[in-house]
Amino acid sequence: MSLLTFHTPDGPLLTMCFRHHECFTFVVCDFGEPDVRRMLDSWRKQRGLQIQMVLGNKLVWHLEPARDSEIEELDRFREEVKTNDELAFVRSLAFARENGLLEEYAAQEATQRPRRLPKEGLVIEVNMLYTERFVDATVAYLK
Repeated sequence: MSLLTFHTPDGPLLTMCFRHHECFTFVVCDFGEPDVRRMLDSWRKQRGLQIQMVLGNKLVWHLEPARDSEIEELDRFREEVKTNDELAFVRSLAFARENGLLEEYAAQEATQRPRRLPKEGLVIEVNMLYTERFVDATVAYLK
């Protein structure tokens, strides 16, 4: 797992990225949202990241032990987003998607690995960890 920061006009968009060969799964969430911060605090306390994924028709749970560098990264994420502005988060996410920031990252990563992959062969999935506040902000943004 990688913790990434994408810069947008509304501030940083903090993202988790999981990669398996040519598959990139991005998880985007509002790290300023109190529920998300509680989840991150839980991960920090457990010194592990709880991951749930659907693979084919199976639901897979996994507790990924967190390295010290990942715990430090979570702490930096926490410091980077000190305020909770749901609408700014939604605008940042829209900017990243409209400008292909996540796809650009995946393409760069794929070409820098020992087993280089063509951009056309990548599978890029973007998931959002959302809360009720995120849904309300998204509705407000789309109006």
